[in-house]
This record gives sequence, structure tokens and C-alpha cells, in this order.
Amino acid sequence: MSEHNKVLIVEDDHDFRDSLREFLETLNYSIVSIETVVEFQEIIKNNRFDIALIDVNLPDGSGHQIA
Repeated sequence: MSEHNKVLIVEDDHDFRDSLREFLETLNYSIVSIETVVEFQEIIKNNRFDIALIDVNLPDGSGHQIA
């Protein structure tokens, strides 16, 4: 697996998001982690990801909608 595999994590639970980020980094993924729909809409404009892990219940909207 290449270090160039980019993963976007959209999760509002800080502890879970940090644990997931730390684990995926040990597998050499490049991680971007955010916690809101608004942040997702901004970051996705200028970035490409190989995969996005999106929480369904976000504080400002639905993960289903942004997926």
C-alpha cells in the first residue's frame, strides 16, 4: 500500500476520529479528518480522496446526504 492513499474521515466524535486516524496512519494512509458537513463541502472542492469514511449523524447534517 502506498503512502499516497488518501482517506477522508468525517466524524464528530473526537476520540473515535482520533483513534481511527491513528490506526489508519499505522497502515501508511494519508489522513484528513474533519467533523462537519460544512467542512466536508469546503475540503472536497479542492481535494481528491481514495476513500471517505463518513459518520451518518453529523452535528450539521446527514452523512447520507454528503455521501
